[in-house]
Amino acid sequence: TYQYKYPAPGDPTLARRIQSLLGTKDIESTLDPKRGFDHGVFVPLMVIYPEAKIPVVEVSLHSSLSPEIAFRMGEALAPLRDEGIMIL
Repeated sequence: TYQYKYPAPGDPTLARRIQSLLGTKDIESTLDPKRGFDHGVFVPLMVIYPEAKIPVVEVSLHSSLSPEIAFRMGEALAPLRDEGIMIL
């Protein structure tokens, strides 16, 4: 566990949409509403948005660490940028 807390709200609707977008590139994923934020997510956000009032959805790297799958993930999630959703 971490000493720091970042109590930002999640966004289950966006999480399901992300899962659907990943599926368009044949990338399987699972949702885990009980998992907390990794320090790689909350530390930069603590600096940028210290009040933690923005919804956050963490997407992990694919377990294979495949560069090809990472590229396909980026392609799948690219439409979110046009909607003003920040991808870190």
